[in-house]
Amino acid sequence: MSKLIIRAAYADMIAPFQSSGDGRYYLTGFNVQPHPQGGVTLVATDGHTMGVFHESEGQVEAGGDIWALSKETLKACKPKARDDLARWLVILPRTEGVTHDVTVVFADSAETAEYVSASGAADLILHQSMVAPIDGEFPDYERVVPTDAFDTPKAPGAYNGEYLAKFTRVAGYDFEGGDLHKAIRLHAADVTKPAVALTHRADFFGVIMPVKAETHSCLPAWWTERGGDVEKAA
Repeated sequence: MSKLIIRAAYADMIAPFQSSGDGRYYLTGFNVQPHPQGGVTLVATDGHTMGVFHESEGQVEAGGDIWALSKETLKACKPKARDDLARWLVILPRTEGVTHDVTVVFADSAETAEYVSASGAADLILHQSMVAPIDGEFPDYERVVPTDAFDTPKAPGAYNGEYLAKFTRVAGYDFEGGDLHKAIRLHAADVTKPAVALTHRADFFGVIMPVKAETHSCLPAWWTERGGDVEKAA
C-alpha cells in the first residue's frame, strides 16, 4: 500500500492512454514510479500508444502501483479556468485492507493537499471516493521506448488518426483550463518502427505504433499530371 499525491491534471491527461479493456486488466490503469530526480513518473499504455509523464511535484511512497480511477474522480481532476488554486489528487491507504481513500482538493502544494484531504475541509474538497490498486504487474515499458528514433530519423510511417488525437490533446492541455497550441512532432527510425511523439511540453513524451494501411506515398496523379498551363493562385 502506498500514498500518491499528484497534481490532478496529470490523472486527466494520462487517462486516454489507458486501455479500455481488452483482457489485459493491468493496462486499464496508470503506473506510478518515483523519479530519481524527484517527483514521479506516470505511464499508461493500451498497446497501441503510450504516454509517459514526469510530475515533478508528485509524491509516492513506493512505486509500482497501478491505479484506475472512476469517471467521477477523473471529472473532478480536470482543471477549470475559474480555479484559483491547483487541483490535487490524493490517494491515501487505510489502516486495513487494500482499499485507499481518494480525494481531489484545491491546494498550493503536495503537502497542503495531503493536509486538506485529512482535515476534511469541505470548502477545499472537490471529490471523495475509494479505490484499490490493480492487482497485476505493469509491463516493462522502457524496452519499447524507441531511443534509436533520433539516430538516423526518417519519414515516419502511417498511424491511426484516433490514436494521434491523444497526443494532440496533451499538446493542447492547459493546467489553468485554457487551450494551448496542439502541434506534435513524430520521430521514427523506420516506417515499420514505433515513433516517439513530442510536443512543446517538457514533462511528456509518447510512443505510437505504426499501422499497415493502404495509404498513398506521393501526390496523386490527378494533381501531378494536370498538364497544360495552370494558373497560380494569387
